[in-house]
Amino acid sequence: MVYFFLTVIDVLFATIGYLMTFRALDTDIRSTEPTLIGWIVCIICYYPFWELVAVSVFFTELYEGNVWYEWLEGYTTLLTIWGPLVVLAMCVESFTTLTFGARFSNLTFRGLITTGPFRYTKHPQYISKMFNRLFFLMPFLSMDGTSGALKTMVMFFAVCLVYYLRAKTEENHLSRYPEYVEYAHWIDQHGIFRWVGKLIPRLKFSAERAQAGKLF
Repeated sequence: MVYFFLTVIDVLFATIGYLMTFRALDTDIRSTEPTLIGWIVCIICYYPFWELVAVSVFFTELYEGNVWYEWLEGYTTLLTIWGPLVVLAMCVESFTTLTFGARFSNLTFRGLITTGPFRYTKHPQYISKMFNRLFFLMPFLSMDGTSGALKTMVMFFAVCLVYYLRAKTEENHLSRYPEYVEYAHWIDQHGIFRWVGKLIPRLKFSAERAQAGKLF
């Protein structure tokens, strides 16, 4: 019940953000996503495209398999540990939407957000969403054994790829703004995932690559 309540809160505040697009409130649209790939990977994540295309065609086994409380039925200790992880991931996802306030949107730039979860990473909503799916769906388990688990893990990483492309197209779009470039470099130095950039320097934000529209 907590999980679905948070989902409703997330959608509710996103709707409020869309309805509050006014220059007087400094929530007007500064620019719109300029690339086709940016529009495609965004639109496919929402109803009806997600259910009719992504899930029904590509990710059926991932989303129609058992979920965490079915896998862990009878394992009280594991349920006690795993359940809060599911809720925590959803809490971060919902809190990120709340952080946008009246500036929540997709495919547009309505002002830089650097507070809340955005103080720690550029894409807290997408990261928490993927952890949410990992904890909720547990794709590493399958009734078809190891081969089935490998198949659902491939599907899960394909979903991650969709959200990676969303993140990169957004970075490329926002890199035209000096304040975003400054913020992205600050996150590289102070964010919670800065260690990833130290291990794989190629993953660090590059204004040159972003402005050139590179995705990988």
